[in-house]
Amino acid sequence: MALPAEVVVAGLDGEPVPHYRVVGASCTEEQARSCVRKLLKQAGAVTTKMTFTPSDDGQPGQIEISFLHAEIDNERYHYLLWHMVRATGWHITYAEPKSRKRQVNPRALLRSTLPQGYRIRGFDYDESANRIVVHVPGLQNDILEQICDAFTAASGIDLEIQGQLAFDFL
Repeated sequence: MALPAEVVVAGLDGEPVPHYRVVGASCTEEQARSCVRKLLKQAGAVTTKMTFTPSDDGQPGQIEISFLHAEIDNERYHYLLWHMVRATGWHITYAEPKSRKRQVNPRALLRSTLPQGYRIRGFDYDESANRIVVHVPGLQNDILEQICDAFTAASGIDLEIQGQLAFDFL
């Protein structure tokens, strides 16, 4: 006897194969809640929030699931969406990961973009103008432009490098 395609596909990546009963129509909110929890538990998924929005007009309700590590788990448990829809009859989506804007340390970022052996002699940051002026002696003009472009792209802050420039024609 051959297994149904959905069972074979579910276990291909080493993820557990979900076990459930397929419903013909949309189930109640309590049944959907119980079924979704069981399927997520079988898969070992850690959720932070599940929002159930029942529909009044006879259409299937909506379920939005938030994972603890959404940036990874949304993709990892994507295969479960199909199974949960079949098991509940509800529309199910995963919440988008919350983007966390990291605070950039401009001095550390600049140090990481400088070639080895070069040191920052002066560092002035004008937050209102979103501009940094630094003194780094001995840089060649082509390297100077690359550093400024890389720094601005990574931080969004304009960079001006001053100091005695080295010339490559000597």
